[in-house]
Amino acid sequence: MYNFIITKSFLDNQNEYISKLTEKEYQKFINTKAKFQKNIFDKSINTHDIYQANSIKVYSSYINEKDRIIFFYKKPEKIFLYKIMTDHNYKKLLSNIDFALKDFLNNF
Repeated sequence: MYNFIITKSFLDNQNEYISKLTEKEYQKFINTKAKFQKNIFDKSINTHDIYQANSIKVYSSYINEKDRIIFFYKKPEKIFLYKIMTDHNYKKLLSNIDFALKDFLNNF
């Protein structure tokens, strides 16, 4: 069984592209048992080395039609949830992923 965690510093963050999952979205995730794919973004130069050094596995899945993705930063028995809006901008998305990753590393 995994614990699903949103960190306090993450909740205090003012980044409009990153937000906490709503209860409805969380229930949808639990109910659909969505299949998660290995995150393609971990191949980015900015984050790949960090993932490897910290043994972080990152998975993603679309949760609605508004182009939002759930990112999981996984350590033994813990999954950190981050909902990130893509905004159809790859560079901005990678920046937001980096922000979430730093938050995760600071709070694990």
